[in-house]
Formats: sequence, structure tokens, C-alpha cells
Amino acid sequence: MPLVIRVNTAAKGLEDVFTAKGKLTRKFARCAKEAYAEMGGLWHDKILPLHFERGAKHRYGYAPRSAKYRTRKKNAGKGDTDLVFTGDMRKQMQQFATIRAFPTRATVNVQAPFYMTLKPNTFAGSTQPDKFKELSGLTNADYNQLQTRLQTVIERAMKR
Repeated sequence: MPLVIRVNTAAKGLEDVFTAKGKLTRKFARCAKEAYAEMGGLWHDKILPLHFERGAKHRYGYAPRSAKYRTRKKNAGKGDTDLVFTGDMRKQMQQFATIRAFPTRATVNVQAPFYMTLKPNTFAGSTQPDKFKELSGLTNADYNQLQTRLQTVIERAMKR
């Protein structure tokens, strides 16, 4: 399941990052690529686990689960975390990630169970939430953390 992360790359104090024709300079493109790779790692290591914690539904605004699902989960003694029933999805997604960085974005590929798809179930009467949308959601604090890391790494790399 690929997740594309894009954050504003406008870092303060960086002059001459564009050529006269408006294209990124090679040095800045290399620095941005390095920064996006670190930012993708930050998302996988620090932000993704927050989606599987108690209270994530309020933090990230998950869709409400059906009464049938909540009852089934309660009877099975599985707790009240929305994205965790057996824990398979959490384990698979946090175990391994392939991060591909580009000068304008990072793509994080993670393993996920078969029921976790990019396209949500949309047939009539479906109560299945869009899990991809829920997992790729960012709070303002998450976004600021990613953007700060991006800017810090770019600035550090540009000074080399």
C-alpha cells in the first residue's frame, strides 16, 4: 500500500534554490530528496503508530464504526481502538516500510492485510470505513513535525 507524503518545501533562508527558468537547482533537489527520505522515516516510525493508539479516532477524525462492529469487538474482548481488532494490520504496517524519496515528495510503501485497500468498499449499505484515508490523515501537529524535519534537514544539507 503506497502512501505519498507531500509537505510544503518552502524553507526559510534558502536563497538560490531555483534556476533562472524556475527549476530546482541540482543541489537543492539532492538536499530535498534526502530530507523527504528522513521525513518518510519519521512518518513511519513516529506518526503511523499514533493511528493505532486509544483516542486516535478523536485525534484523526475516523468515521464512526457501526453498532454491530462495536458489539462484536466488545464481545471478543478486543478493546476500543478503532483500527485494531486482531492487531494484524498494525503489526504488518509497522514492521517494514520501503521509503522512496524524490525532490518533491516521499512515498512510503508498507505491507498491509488484503482487506486494506486503496479503494474503499462503496457498495450500497456498506459500513466499511475508508481505512487508507484514516491512516494517511495528519493532524496539524503531525504536519508541523514533518515540515520542521523537512526544513531542518534541507537547511543542514544545503550548508554542506
